[in-house]
Amino acid sequence: MKSALIGNIAEELREEFYLQGNPQPPHEFLDSALKRAAGAGICVFLLGIILLDFLTCAVAAILVFVPAFFAQIRIAKSKSSSEAKKIGAVLPFALLRLGAELNSGMDFDLCIENISNAKYGVLSEKLKNQLGSANRSGLPIRHALAELSGRTKSREFSRALAYMVSAYDAK
Repeated sequence: MKSALIGNIAEELREEFYLQGNPQPPHEFLDSALKRAAGAGICVFLLGIILLDFLTCAVAAILVFVPAFFAQIRIAKSKSSSEAKKIGAVLPFALLRLGAELNSGMDFDLCIENISNAKYGVLSEKLKNQLGSANRSGLPIRHALAELSGRTKSREFSRALAYMVSAYDAK
């Protein structure tokens, strides 16, 4: 039962970490989350022994351990949803800039690099990371954009990237 629960959580985290671009293996994250939660439970238990009786301490330690463990998992999962909202807020401005630069005759690759170097927060970071890994692996920018499109929870960003790939193919 325990390994099935941890396996399911690990699989969900694997998907979330992939979307976030987090290279940490889920099992490493779960190990560290268990250690942190156990540390909190042990601290509560030891403090309780000093102040209260043994049974109350054990119950309090368990009541601290379980929420501490699951809170860490929830925070890790919610990061990509938070990033999607941040991307959605700046995406219209980035697309406006892309359109303006393309209309001025700039090369598509240079326009994408300009957006990745601009201050569009998470959007720029994701583009910069993706373009950097594409450059290291020799992957063309259109393939890097297509790959990034599948690695985001922001539906708008995913669609915009798909349109960028289409525009890139049309040029």
